[in-house]
Amino acid sequence: MEAGEPPSAALAREVREELGLDRVFTRVLALEWVPPTLPGMGGTGFPGEHLYVYEGGTLSPADLAAVVLPPREVTGLEWARPEELGAYMVASDVPRVRAALAARGAGGPVVLEDGRPPGGAGKRGGHTDT
Repeated sequence: MEAGEPPSAALAREVREELGLDRVFTRVLALEWVPPTLPGMGGTGFPGEHLYVYEGGTLSPADLAAVVLPPREVTGLEWARPEELGAYMVASDVPRVRAALAARGAGGPVVLEDGRPPGGAGKRGGHTDT
């Protein structure tokens, strides 16, 4: 997000820049607080952050035909079932996406802290969910 840019506007801008699609995002499926101990963030001064997962809708054949991938940023699109996400994503993102998919089916949204509902058992704490 740019300074002062709302999350939904930042997402719409990124989808336009990276896929060439114009979309409006109005439904949050998940909101997650990610701790400063997230692997790969050590020593960066990373204070933790909030991540939003929005409902993106279903892409039609015309949408797919209109996708334009920017070289060096996005190399392709893949369809995957929830159980296959670990093969396509950074492991720390998988629980968030699975929770968002469940929230989509249940009417959402869901609040997460380090990949789990607040107060829930089994914080990530360094292990990998796939």
